[in-house]
Amino acid sequence: KDDRLCNRQGYRARCFCEVLGAQERLHEIMRDREDLLADTPALFLHGSQDRLYSLNAVEAVHEVWSECCSEKRRRPKLIVYEDAYHQLLNEPNPDQVVRDILSWIASFVYPQTS
Repeated sequence: KDDRLCNRQGYRARCFCEVLGAQERLHEIMRDREDLLADTPALFLHGSQDRLYSLNAVEAVHEVWSECCSEKRRRPKLIVYEDAYHQLLNEPNPDQVVRDILSWIASFVYPQTS
């Protein structure tokens, strides 16, 4: 409750509408730029209890991005942390989050050969 870095006043209607509109446009933009997405690795980290950004929205972006990628290694990765909120590095498991990030980076630096 006393955390000065957390806004507890909620969103103004205009801001909320802008965010929703941007989310809708994002899918169109992603489909128009499949060539860019196909070569761009992405890691999505999300807390299951995040109230600032919808897990469903993240899953939808992840799905669209995945559809744009034919090479399995370049497909985006989504990790959902159960019972975590928006600030993943300030949750009870920051070490796990950092390990996941480093592991993901390492998968591109040191790719496994088949």
